[in-house]
Amino acid sequence: MADYNNVLYSSAPTLDLAQKWLRDVHNIIVEIYYTDEYDWRVLGTNGLTIRINGHIYFATYEDAQEAGLIEACKFLISQTKTK
Repeated sequence: MADYNNVLYSSAPTLDLAQKWLRDVHNIIVEIYYTDEYDWRVLGTNGLTIRINGHIYFATYEDAQEAGLIEACKFLISQTKTK
């Protein structure tokens, strides 16, 4: 973290980088799809079975992506706590 003008900043990944990290490191796919509005699904690869459907529709791709990433991270945290 750096202190610029007495304000603390920290780096954070873009939504796309976070999505790639979940896929490459944890085998979790966040899929965004569009019908009349955007929605998301969280799926697993390599035998990992995750089926979390948003059923909340979003006006933009990025809003749906962010919501899906949050749910994927919640799932990842819950799996970490059970080990």
